[in-house]
Amino acid sequence: MAAAGGGAPAEAPPAATGAAAATATTAAESGAVLQREPLYNWQATKGSLRERFAFLFSNELLSDVHFVVGKGGPRGGGAGGAPPGPGQQRIPAHRFVLAAGSAVFDAMFNGGMATTSAEIELPDVEPAAFLALLRFLYSDEVQIWF
Repeated sequence: MAAAGGGAPAEAPPAATGAAAATATTAAESGAVLQREPLYNWQATKGSLRERFAFLFSNELLSDVHFVVGKGGPRGGGAGGAPPGPGQQRIPAHRFVLAAGSAVFDAMFNGGMATTSAEIELPDVEPAAFLALLRFLYSDEVQIWF
């Protein structure tokens, strides 16, 4: 595996103490969801905006949209927020980051026919490919596997 972009991967923040401003749930690329301690002043642990945005990649913290990607059976109940079906993955994202990095996402969220849905289903997109696109938009890094 080779990484382009010259940055180190985002690291998990240390456990927070004191009052928490938000609780973060990080979605690992494997599809597992990890519950984290409440976060307080997480921004101070990151030295640059690039590191802060990379930290938000696939992270519930401050997310305002979710993508359900991959083919699979019917989702539990079929309603928004229902657990993904087999072969699907629910990925948290941030409209601002996506719109800033892509004219297509900008049109999707801010154009004349913008969606206001908090959950967007993309059944014809492989989860790994979508995560690679999001990683690029959040961190300006591309990972290439051979």
